Amino acid sequence: MRRRIVKKTDVIGLLKSFNDGVALKQGRKNFVGAIYASASQDVDCSVALIIGINYGQEETSRSSVDKSEDLVFYEKHARVLGGGKPFQTVLWNFYPYLTKSEWLEDIRNSADEAQRIFDDGYSDPLGAFEQLVRQLDPELIVFHGITSSVPILARIAIRRVGREAILVPNLARGLKRDRIRTIA
Repeated sequence: MRRRIVKKTDVIGLLKSFNDGVALKQGRKNFVGAIYASASQDVDCSVALIIGINYGQEETSRSSVDKSEDLVFYEKHARVLGGGKPFQTVLWNFYPYLTKSEWLEDIRNSADEAQRIFDDGYSDPLGAFEQLVRQLDPELIVFHGITSSVPILARIAIRRVGREAILVPNLARGLKRDRIRTIA
């Protein structure tokens, strides 16, 4: 694993620049983008990038995505997956918006999911991923959520950046050590 030590303020600045500059299909209403998820991480350390499919619902998730202390469990999972090292933890999803209802209520099949990701989110979701990886240069890349398109998108995305990553089930439901896979 590569180790690039960065300051919290630098990571937050990079995320602001990324979020402000990324091309979107729907505008900025309910846009979340990449978010910092290390509530108490003031030490200089490398970045862990955790990637999923979506952020959740407008009504139930708005307060969480606005407060990194509500997302600190991702930081704890990154530490376990990264061998106990602290990380500046960043969350990013292929679909960058809060949804009106639960993802699985709107998404009936892979065609619906592909339409949402490729036609309604980032102008180029794989390009956005590449840009974020180039800007952050994360030591640890984790894709989570194996009941969606994440396993397919992860394999395509990670090859575009020539890196290695970890694939796990949805981390919001806990870390299942027996389901950890390395992909490249």
